[in-house]
Amino acid sequence: MLGARRPGLPGIWDQVVGPGVDQVETGLIVAAMVAGPGLAVAWARASGAGWPWWQWLVLVILASDLFGGLAANSLAPAKQWHHRVGQGPRSHYTFAALHFHPLLLSVTVPLALPIRAALIVYGLLLLGAGLMLVIPSRLRGAVALLFSAIAIAFCSIWLPLESPVGWLPTALYLKVLVAYLVPPDKVRCERRASPSSGPWG
Repeated sequence: MLGARRPGLPGIWDQVVGPGVDQVETGLIVAAMVAGPGLAVAWARASGAGWPWWQWLVLVILASDLFGGLAANSLAPAKQWHHRVGQGPRSHYTFAALHFHPLLLSVTVPLALPIRAALIVYGLLLLGAGLMLVIPSRLRGAVALLFSAIAIAFCSIWLPLESPVGWLPTALYLKVLVAYLVPPDKVRCERRASPSSGPWG
């Protein structure tokens, strides 16, 4: 059951992760928001990156958004919220298009992510989002995973895993295509709403 958005500052959180997120789910989202940047920084350092502080800051912010959003959008509250009545293909495609993280990173750290590679990563995201929105809802889960796997492999030609931002296509496609654009699972949402399910239900 879709909860009501709270007023004030808590309502901003509800707008992002969906109303009704419990403590366990909140902990998972926050952990992803912290662990994601940690992974991104460790990955870049292992690749030999020696950037000024502002480049690291951009990397941390974008990684926190991608990994935290991946966790949040995979949970029932966000799926119910983002796929509620009134949220159609236009809003969903806009959400995908606003994830121009590759372009931002290309401007910030051009040696780590050349503009051609950034355009390929972003273009495949838009292509995948468009495909997801024209196929039947029942097929979106399988198509999202298949498209993401193919797109990640394709991107590795221009953005190898050993790149300082080699993790980017995987996190981006999983967050937007797999977590966000796949509609909620009715059975899982009903199980979560059951009082007997407990915090791990």
